[in-house]
Amino acid sequence: MTSSEKWAISVIVYKMVLNQRIGSRFGQLESVVKEIRIHEESGSFRVMYIATFSDAIYVLHSFQKKSQKTSNKDINIAKIRYKAITQKQ
Repeated sequence: MTSSEKWAISVIVYKMVLNQRIGSRFGQLESVVKEIRIHEESGSFRVMYIATFSDAIYVLHSFQKKSQKTSNKDINIAKIRYKAITQKQ
C-alpha cells in the first residue's frame, strides 16, 4: 500500500469517527446514511456509507464532486445500493 493510499484510508476513518451526516436531499434515509467530505487540490470527493449494522460498514457510493449540488444520479445510486443491502439483512 502506498503512503497516499494509507493517508486516504486514515482520512476516511477519521471522518467516520466524526460521524458526518449527509444533507437533507437523501430524504427519509438522512438519519442513517453518513457522508465523508474530502477536499484536496485535485477536487472535492464524497463517500456515502452506512454503519448501522453490527457486522460491517457499507460504502454505498463514492464520487468526485463536479458542482455544488450532489447530482440526482449519485443520490439514486446510493439509494439503490442501500435498498439492496437492507433487503439482504
